[in-house]
Amino acid sequence: MNTKTSSQKAFNWPVIRQYAKKYLIWLFAFIIITAAILFYMKYYHTYSEGYKEGYLLKFSQDGVLFKTFEGEMTFIDLFSETSIKPITSKFKFSVTSSRLASQFDTIQRKLIVVHYKKKKGTLLWRGESKFIVDSVKIKK
Repeated sequence: MNTKTSSQKAFNWPVIRQYAKKYLIWLFAFIIITAAILFYMKYYHTYSEGYKEGYLLKFSQDGVLFKTFEGEMTFIDLFSETSIKPITSKFKFSVTSSRLASQFDTIQRKLIVVHYKKKKGTLLWRGESKFIVDSVKIKK
């Protein structure tokens, strides 16, 4: 005689566990891959890049755990709509290379052109700014 109840006959638990395990593995892999792509897009993908021209106001090494190079420069918008007073703006940036940081020590208050890359997010070891400067030239 068969002593299985009707609910035990309706479900084949080993097969269901096997499919559930496969489903959970694929779901976990999908979540990990999606998280990795989103992390890359936010912190490592270059959102925009360009050049800024201005005067270096401040350059320092900041941080408690991670010492990062932070800078600030100002630039004048000569094409502003008001002819009385040009608009001055500040540009805050971070520098990741110590070789490049040593160049900034000698160009305080000089007209410079920097090439920057903008990221969507900041990382502790990369600096406080989303703008990462990777080259600098003195404008003559």
